[in-house]
Amino acid sequence: MAQLEIFDGTNWIQLASGNALNLTGAVLGSGVGTIQTLLNTTQIINNSSTFDWFWYSPNDQYMRTNLMANSLPASGGTFTEDYRSGANNSNYRMWRMIYQPGSESTPSGYCYLQYLHNQLTQPSQFLKVTAINGGFTAEINGAITMDGSHINGVGYPNVDNQAANKLYVDTVTSSLLNPINSLINLAVFGFVTKTASNTYVSRSLVAGNGITITNNNGVAGNPTISASDKSILHAVVATGYSTNLLVNDHLKFTQNRFTRGTSIILDTSTTYTSTTNVASLGRITLAAGKTYRLIAQLAVSFSATTGVFSTMWWNADTNTGLSNANTVYGSSGTSTNSVGLETILFVTPTIATRVELRIRVATSVSLIRGADDTQTVSWCIVEEV
Repeated sequence: MAQLEIFDGTNWIQLASGNALNLTGAVLGSGVGTIQTLLNTTQIINNSSTFDWFWYSPNDQYMRTNLMANSLPASGGTFTEDYRSGANNSNYRMWRMIYQPGSESTPSGYCYLQYLHNQLTQPSQFLKVTAINGGFTAEINGAITMDGSHINGVGYPNVDNQAANKLYVDTVTSSLLNPINSLINLAVFGFVTKTASNTYVSRSLVAGNGITITNNNGVAGNPTISASDKSILHAVVATGYSTNLLVNDHLKFTQNRFTRGTSIILDTSTTYTSTTNVASLGRITLAAGKTYRLIAQLAVSFSATTGVFSTMWWNADTNTGLSNANTVYGSSGTSTNSVGLETILFVTPTIATRVELRIRVATSVSLIRGADDTQTVSWCIVEEV
């Protein structure tokens, strides 16, 4: 029967059959290094590499620390460790760690973690961390790298929760930059409208004729648009009269039959005068900046059939005629009653202006007939258009 003999450097020790081997110190072998008798102590291999197993009891784990000599591996060489489970079939699974320490004088090197299945490398599943000059670069799947504060190799996202690269972000934001700057640089308050590609301007609502707008640019609140009631005046000669019937006198419209608004005002209270550029009974004041239509009809009595009565719309402030003349002629007999055609005028004063229906010809005129007449009446209508 064979027996095991161990030489301790001085004596040969025979191990009897059934006896346990009990070594208390290091036993030198034929190699260069030494072999420890307990696995939980450091093992030294070729005086250049050591590994140490530690049992971490709380989690029932074994951990091992590898200590490599500076001289190993040779330039460009690596250490490789495999952690495998399963047989060499479809159950074969293994993580492989490759370590290259790099140069002694430069803080460099890398650690490479790769997954294998059924003895086939999965090239798209690995992580590589490289130490370069005191910094670290991480590479994921051979495409994405991380160094310092940058992540490189990120592609265009196709779902909401994916990261995007700078090019993608620049492409998206650059299309918004010009219109955003155009909006930011608007100097005028108001509503924004697009006038061309990437060009925006401010607009405000402008009130047309007969329209009133409050907060037209929207700054102080929502704009309020209302249609203004246009002014209108229907005036008559209240009582027929026979005085002030000379050339350059004017008709005495003394009664408002209908009035609305404040842009047309008939003077019914001032003492009558033919002097220009002053207030007078029968004159009508028109507010500036509006357009008006003026219509008049005359009812006149003559003392002779040859009677003639002619009037024109007149600017009583500047003493200037505004319309063509409207003329009424006498007919057969005396005390002839005649009705003149309508005198029509459109005018847009730039300042507040007094107008009148001025007498231009007065021959054998005996009476300007008024509302007290049972047949007809002298009247005028002035309306904002």
